[in-house]
Amino acid sequence: MDDPRAPSEELEEARWQAYLWPSQTGAPMLINLYGLRDESALRAREYADTTKRALDLQLRRKHIPRTGDLTEWQAIHAYLFADTYPWAGQLRTVGMVKRDKDFLRPEDFDLYIPAVFDHARTIDWSSLDREQFIDDASWLFMHLNWIHPFREGNGRATRLFLDRLTADARWRLDYARIHTRTLVNALYDSCPIEYNPPRDPGLLRLAVASITSIRDSTAIRGLQLPGPARMHNRAGSMPGLRTAGGADIGATIRDARINDAAPTTAPTTDPPTPADPSTTPVLEDGPGPDQ
Repeated sequence: MDDPRAPSEELEEARWQAYLWPSQTGAPMLINLYGLRDESALRAREYADTTKRALDLQLRRKHIPRTGDLTEWQAIHAYLFADTYPWAGQLRTVGMVKRDKDFLRPEDFDLYIPAVFDHARTIDWSSLDREQFIDDASWLFMHLNWIHPFREGNGRATRLFLDRLTADARWRLDYARIHTRTLVNALYDSCPIEYNPPRDPGLLRLAVASITSIRDSTAIRGLQLPGPARMHNRAGSMPGLRTAGGADIGATIRDARINDAAPTTAPTTDPPTPADPSTTPVLEDGPGPDQ
């Protein structure tokens, strides 16, 4: 049956239009604080500004309290995109789609997001060995990705947030070791086909394993190396760097898809569900996610 909480088509369309204005060509593009009407110019300006702001967070030049919840996540997004979008840090009001899968719907935020963080707080990151870290980081990454709380900039804000959530671990995630598209595809594969909470990281665990490295005193130095691509990669946007590790894991994931033999690892606990089935309307298949 249809979800009675879902907005009407007219309301959903109005919410979408509130994020957009016409570009120079007449095609819709995101409203931005620069007043730009050219998509390429917006991406370039956004790239430069979010790179600087992400480095501020990584190098602790900007303090955001580590509360380990949605408030922290929103604060990260708000700081990253403060100069770019008028809705920086605000939760999206529209459904988000990628190919044949959809992300968590806004009407389910209040129920689902606290359940994810309740579980995340039970993880003692400082005590985990490498395999345990990979399991729990994959589980959390999978759910944060499915939540996808913002209209734009989810990947950058989420990677920075995940780094902070796992900061007490002996391990860290080095995104420079993987191609952008490889990670995006692995995240896509972790999204459920039907509108239900994701349960199996699958290929995402393989990707997380490939970027998990020991945390040491040199971990932050990569942020100070010359070259905007390297800095932006560590900051979270990850331009397609052709590193050996990224190439290897990409080939492995492609092979796993072809052979239908993706490795699976069960999460330490069952993922949260949106609500008790007896009180929640049956949700139909949705349109799908966007990264």
